[in-house]
Amino acid sequence: MGFLEKDLEDLIFNNSQSVEGRMKLAERGLLISAKTYRQVELSGYGRLDLLSVSMCDNRLLFNIYELKKETVGMKTFLQACRYRQALQNIVINRTKTKRESEYKIVLIGRDVKKDDGFLELYEYIDFVDVIIYDHDDILGTTFYYLEQKNTLCESLNTDKYCLPICDLRELITINNVELEF
Repeated sequence: MGFLEKDLEDLIFNNSQSVEGRMKLAERGLLISAKTYRQVELSGYGRLDLLSVSMCDNRLLFNIYELKKETVGMKTFLQACRYRQALQNIVINRTKTKRESEYKIVLIGRDVKKDDGFLELYEYIDFVDVIIYDHDDILGTTFYYLEQKNTLCESLNTDKYCLPICDLRELITINNVELEF
């Protein structure tokens, strides 16, 4: 049957729920800053795989994780951009926050499509990281950043690094209610 996208999602989600689990992911090459939410419904835009929400330097930080069993490319990037836009709209329209917000996209797959133009575009996009994973039934799963563009990695060892702030599922599913962070 092999290693499925759901297995990858389970692995990341389950480990991201605790500090110890996030440390295990970091040891395997995947840096996740906060508790993660899965299968977040963005009405009208689809359902994103994983989302982490944290506070860093008085800014809200949203990391959108789009997972693929095999390759990521332009189609995956555009899908994640749709989720990013939806999330921005939700935060702007349904909250009273005055905080600056940052929205990052993290694409995770076994490889990157080399013939759809995404790699050329990727070089110019600072809000996207691409992570390649390798899974072995005996050795486990390891993650490799395609390129270390993630500036937040520099602050991983500081005490203030990305504190989890809220259950975003409530934020997204409450209609016409102004929420404050």
